[in-house]
Amino acid sequence: MSRARVRSLVGLVAALVVSGCASTEEGIAGDAGASACGSCHTTEYAAWSSSRLAASGTSPVFEALSTSAGTAWGEPAKARCVSCHQPGFGGDHGIGCVSCHAATGNLATRDGLLTVDTAAPVNGPFDDPVATPAHGSQSSPLLESSDLCGTCHQVTGPGLLHETTLDELNASKVASEGATCVTCHMPPLTPGPIALGQTNTRARSDHSFVGFDPPWGAPASEQTTAAARTLQLLQLGLTLFATRRADGIDVTVVNRAGHAVPTGVTFLRSVWVDVVLTDAAGASAKLASVVSLGAQPTLEGAPVALITEADTVEPHELASGQSITVHVATPTSLIEPVVAVVTLQGRAVRPEVLGALGLTAMAAEVPTHVIQTVRIDE
Repeated sequence: MSRARVRSLVGLVAALVVSGCASTEEGIAGDAGASACGSCHTTEYAAWSSSRLAASGTSPVFEALSTSAGTAWGEPAKARCVSCHQPGFGGDHGIGCVSCHAATGNLATRDGLLTVDTAAPVNGPFDDPVATPAHGSQSSPLLESSDLCGTCHQVTGPGLLHETTLDELNASKVASEGATCVTCHMPPLTPGPIALGQTNTRARSDHSFVGFDPPWGAPASEQTTAAARTLQLLQLGLTLFATRRADGIDVTVVNRAGHAVPTGVTFLRSVWVDVVLTDAAGASAKLASVVSLGAQPTLEGAPVALITEADTVEPHELASGQSITVHVATPTSLIEPVVAVVTLQGRAVRPEVLGALGLTAMAAEVPTHVIQTVRIDE
């Protein structure tokens, strides 16, 4: 890998202006963080700033859980967590612009083994790259490849930590149809200029990297916007059906996402179905979590809140393209016919996990997403 040139972005631009050059084939300074990129790419920087990638190394759940990993599995385990969530490319405290736009490949498609070269022209998705006064530009198919995302979203440790999101995607029908991670997590924006001072129209993608986790500590308006976008993503991937039977109802959840639901840190996640049955006399019964998705850490067979307290992890995910159906019998206390209200919901972090991490005070920042509700009348 080439050694990054030690030169500030501001100094590079100034030198080019003085010399009268219109462009450069150089890369960016090795310590150029996202804010430097944001001085020209304002729309992308604003979106990234509120993203989960920007906070990957500073979110309260990550900080608390990585500390727990260090205590339970040793400091090298914590260091592995930090190396993925806070790799230091460009000096950012999360996953910044350099991590993707200067990536040249990986040592393996797993565990954050990314290779980055800031001395090379900056990677972009366009077939006709244009150099700028700030940096050279080149077309890179890696930038929109799932292999780039999968380098960090395919994890083999430390400890019991095991994430197979890239494998799940590669085995899915949606991948065979040409979808990649960016298809859902970086949806297209209205075409337009991609940098200050430019007038040419380019295809643009949303750099807020919509996902499941909330924007910790963000203003209320930003949290509301993020929750709405997360809900849209969940509704894109999951569908709920309910069918009346003679003695109750059948509840079915279908996963149309390109990976399992939930995926990644599945021991944090919870996706479930509640059923409320009400008869003509007004008597009702709530049947909670008739479907429950999300891995369960256990210690000697008993559930525990944290993976760092466990000796095994029981998977309870729904694979891409698969469905799960359960029969919910009408309780004998109710008289048929009954009205059924079936609700599919999801949370990024379970309350018991927040409690175990000492983050109960932040529970209000984790919304319960009502993904879909189905009502069956008499």
